Amino acid sequence: RRVVKPQLKDNSMDIQTYRADSLQEALAEVRRTLGPDASILETRTCRAGWLSWLPGGQQVEVLASRTIQVPSRVSETGESTGRQTDSPPVAAEQRPLESGLLDHWRSQLDQQGPSLIADLAERGDTAARLAGDPLSYRLSHYLSQQGIPDQQLASLFEHLTSADTPWQTVDAMHAELVSWLATQLQVSDSLSRPERGTRTAALVGPSGTGKTSTLIKLAVQLQQQQRCKVGLITTDISRVTAVDQLRSYAEMFELELAVAATPREMQRAREQMADRPLLLLDTPGSCPGDRSSIRQLGVFLAEAEVDDVLLVLNASSSIDNMRESVEGFGLLGITSLVLTKFDEARRLGQLLPMLEESYLPVGYVTDGQGIPQDLQAAEPGWLAARLLAYPPALDQPPADHCTAES
Repeated sequence: RRVVKPQLKDNSMDIQTYRADSLQEALAEVRRTLGPDASILETRTCRAGWLSWLPGGQQVEVLASRTIQVPSRVSETGESTGRQTDSPPVAAEQRPLESGLLDHWRSQLDQQGPSLIADLAERGDTAARLAGDPLSYRLSHYLSQQGIPDQQLASLFEHLTSADTPWQTVDAMHAELVSWLATQLQVSDSLSRPERGTRTAALVGPSGTGKTSTLIKLAVQLQQQQRCKVGLITTDISRVTAVDQLRSYAEMFELELAVAATPREMQRAREQMADRPLLLLDTPGSCPGDRSSIRQLGVFLAEAEVDDVLLVLNASSSIDNMRESVEGFGLLGITSLVLTKFDEARRLGQLLPMLEESYLPVGYVTDGQGIPQDLQAAEPGWLAARLLAYPPALDQPPADHCTAES
């Protein structure tokens, strides 16, 4: 913690700028260099590095002057000249330097609206709990490596602050964040066999997200777990190899497959599989910005009488690409998300803003190439732990790799 040296802002008016980690430190420097009768002209916050999002991670900047005459706010006793009180005087050593200034600015709230100092006064206790805390800084450093944006990091640490718990270890803090995030995540019930009739679900999304392999994993799991026959219908005829691949998997796992190149063929395929309780539709990859292709796909889904539309997203894609996909395929009435390639993604925390903004639940997650074992229904606790993953034994000091083993 340090106080930045004062800088002369205006030679003619003798205005100097002070920057410190807290208002008390800045005012102490004003008093030391300009004296107790100096006038405070302006107070504001400023960014203090990459951890500025953390409560206490910002600095306070104060503009002060000897020559400009305004009511003194840093008197020797710390009392404000702008407020009268009947309370007995308090010795300077028994009250913080800025207490008089806080009192003065609080008295002006009705006329001037919320001020920086009023905000600092309301949040001072919160900021004090984390500011300079080595445990929170260490945890925030590792979580930031997961790609979590500043806004979501701030929300997470604000929860730690509001918990009002004296944290003893980083592991305890991390466990609390995982537990809390699990309550914030939305997940959807996995597809289930309907009591009667046929339930139809379509997998849609951009190319390269793993829709076809996810479709096979989902079909095999549902057939094995729910003991019901699953039918597959593909509309992806843009690649011959895609149909051949799907047909080979269907034969391997005893799944019925139909190809529908037109809406009329879709109707026929559905009639052909009327005895199947569950139908899964494979669709061609589409560019999220190609509204014409997405509308055409919507005609197929309407003809198939789709109940669920699962948007398949690659977890290692950029947040901008995922947002674009949610917006583009939203025309189809997305009901849930399928997040694929968790095993390939290195910064899963970047998914947080997309999940928060889309208001869409997560239905399934794929975490490997195995069929069908590497697909699982989304579970809040497991998903939260993966999004907030951090190195094990974070409370332990780094091992000395230079020490020879005996």
